[in-house]
Amino acid sequence: MSSLIIFLPAVDPGRDEMGNLIPGSFTALILFLLVVNILLNLPVDILSSYAAFRIGRGLGLRSAWLAWIPGGSLWVMGCIADDYQKLVKGRKSYLRWILPLNVVWAVFLWIITTTEGASVETILALADRFLLIPVLLSIGGIVAAYIALYRVYRYSVKEYAVVFTVIGVVYGVPTPFFLLRAAKDW
Repeated sequence: MSSLIIFLPAVDPGRDEMGNLIPGSFTALILFLLVVNILLNLPVDILSSYAAFRIGRGLGLRSAWLAWIPGGSLWVMGCIADDYQKLVKGRKSYLRWILPLNVVWAVFLWIITTTEGASVETILALADRFLLIPVLLSIGGIVAAYIALYRVYRYSVKEYAVVFTVIGVVYGVPTPFFLLRAAKDW
């Protein structure tokens, strides 16, 4: 049997020859990933914002224009989902206030990871102490977003609501196109 030998660099990325962290390397990586994420998600966000605006305007939502503001589209989607919940179940829902907290949470995490002087060791020490809190908040935000999407789909394309939601959970790229399909009726 032959063995596979993997050659690893002698110096880890972000560290010098002595093993010390290079200042700013972690921040540069986070900023690079942020820029790539923004460029890849821009078309998705524009389509989703248009669909949320169109559905909100069709429902007579006065603040439907907020869909064009990053984070505001979450509020509009929450309003649409809350209206559906009130119409069908007759009770209030608070997704319009819960969904924008995802943006606040993301900004908070970004500030912590890019703060001047924040080293990888500091961030990992915070993660060791408070790991459960960010994980639970992130999962809660994701679940709330998918609940809102399901309610929006139920509002206009009832027969496809479950299929659209499951496909959106498994493979999120078609979600704006599903929202455009739901907005077609408005």
